[in-house]
Amino acid sequence: MLKNFFLIYSGVDKNLINECSNGEQNKYILIGVTFFYSNWQQAKMKIDEKNNI
Repeated sequence: MLKNFFLIYSGVDKNLINECSNGEQNKYILIGVTFFYSNWQQAKMKIDEKNNI
């Protein structure tokens, strides 16, 4: 379930990635995790800034 979420979040074509090896899928999962984490951190900083003002 998380695997699919991070694959979608990475922006990869779902039909294309299903034909690839696990190593290639893991690469795109990691890209999705990186995007998710950086966006989460950015949102957290904005909330923190808003609460401090």
